[in-house]
Amino acid sequence: MSTSRSKFSDLPTEVREDIFLYLSRRDLARVIYVCRLFFTTANPLLYQHVELRRDDRHIQDTLAFLQKFRQKIGVKVLSASIRSLGRPGHSLWPFPVIATVLASWTRLRSIELIGMPFFYEEPSHELFNCLRTNCRYLEELVYRPGRDDDAMPAISLPGLKKVTWQTNLTTKDVPIISLMEASINTLTHISFAGTVVYRLEGAYEKFLHLHFPNLVSLELGSLEHTNSVIRTKQAVTKFILNHPRIEHLSLGRKQHLGFIFQFDLGQLKPYSLPALKSFVGFPENIIDLVHLPVESFFTISKLSVSCADEEESLFAQKFDRMLDEFGRAERLGRKFTAVQYLRCEFRVVLDHRMHTHVTKLNPMRRMDELSHWFPDVVYWRTNMLPLSNEHLGVLFRLYERVEVIALPRLSLFIYMPSSPDGELTFFRPIARKCPRLKTVIALKPEYSELEDIIYTLHRGADGKLQSVTSEMTRDQQA
Repeated sequence: MSTSRSKFSDLPTEVREDIFLYLSRRDLARVIYVCRLFFTTANPLLYQHVELRRDDRHIQDTLAFLQKFRQKIGVKVLSASIRSLGRPGHSLWPFPVIATVLASWTRLRSIELIGMPFFYEEPSHELFNCLRTNCRYLEELVYRPGRDDDAMPAISLPGLKKVTWQTNLTTKDVPIISLMEASINTLTHISFAGTVVYRLEGAYEKFLHLHFPNLVSLELGSLEHTNSVIRTKQAVTKFILNHPRIEHLSLGRKQHLGFIFQFDLGQLKPYSLPALKSFVGFPENIIDLVHLPVESFFTISKLSVSCADEEESLFAQKFDRMLDEFGRAERLGRKFTAVQYLRCEFRVVLDHRMHTHVTKLNPMRRMDELSHWFPDVVYWRTNMLPLSNEHLGVLFRLYERVEVIALPRLSLFIYMPSSPDGELTFFRPIARKCPRLKTVIALKPEYSELEDIIYTLHRGADGKLQSVTSEMTRDQQA
């Protein structure tokens, strides 16, 4: 035993750290209590991701700790989240301390800002100057503004590869152009999360006039309003077609007041989007791509069908038209041969108004029809009314190759028994129907800080379900 300990301690620190990097954050927190060697190796790795929250009552102690041990811990920090919500009449954070801590994060790769940390514009400028000067490896910025972020400076962070910008009506004119232009040659992923407003001469229209030579992933956000539907179609389609390297394209997940991004069919061609591998859009968008047809759309590996916020009958008409287009394409010899990830959002109310003893036939029929067009799906994500174990098995009975199923918590928890073997009893029918199923994910509500629950199904040599284990994680909201 002493020999093995000696061999482990003789390894270089970098090698020991690489070994511990395979552990989750939760496991690292346990490993540090094994021995002094494990503590000195694993403890700095706990700070690869740092989350600072203004509403944390211990935040001053946390900042003091990070400042005191910045030379040892700072170089280990790879990602950070700074949460600053509210609008007090003074700075939210002590700027000298924040600047000192940030300056030590020399290997920082990703930063998320939830609310602007400072109310006044001058310290906000200094914050980004600090990032630009000291965090030379910074590749990703996620910005989610607060309701009253009036001090948003014109950000310029060169060298970024990924930008996620949370937008809504109160932030429709945020200064995004300077940020995009500073990294115009390096950006590969651009995501507008939430809703966007397209206005003539507005920030979003100006963005659509830029060109990013290395762009491979584009999420345009959900269109909330436009004062020119035709011009919006033309500008959006032109922007997309000017970026032929796009592999992932999203035209939004939610419809607002009848507005959605749509293609200008006068510009779209069969050879458009040659690199496309993943698509998110509404039935109308998919109908356009299939009807033309855009050849690359039939070779995508990921497809997400967004649900419009409209009457069930109207959505059903559009969904059925989409399925009809699939049938027409099949008669012409075109099939979806590569889709392994499928996400379909049905119009389901998951709150106190929902029916807990009703299983609608429409979603079940659509699930059956989709299995014909996408028989090789491995990952299936959808939303349903609360399901009993038998209903769950019936819904997915035609997906024999599926390995992962993701559903909202309320779709599963209403009927899941609370007894010690309740999980095993609940998942037994679907395990029989789907012989390759390995994982069921209970997704947290979208705007909550809960965690997803991952259920792992363990089978015996005969393929029968033997046991079910569960763990919590925040990483499944893709």
